[in-house]
Amino acid sequence: MLLTDQVWAMLTCKKCGQKESHAANNKNKSFPNWGNFSEFEFFAVVATEGSGREPTVTSATCNSCGVRASIEFQHGFDRPEGF
Repeated sequence: MLLTDQVWAMLTCKKCGQKESHAANNKNKSFPNWGNFSEFEFFAVVATEGSGREPTVTSATCNSCGVRASIEFQHGFDRPEGF
């Protein structure tokens, strides 16, 4: 399938500085078919599902220290600089 869009989420712990990023892909321009953000290893993530709408991370907590993470999003086919 053709990749038509990609959104990246970068999570950063406000206490220990742990960072992690992942992308969710849209593989269908006419009928959006988004993936989701379920692959984070270092953060407990609450995210909206993909499917017909672009997914988003609504909250994230660092698994190491239990502090809420800051969340940044960017679109791009390649990993954005700093992500």
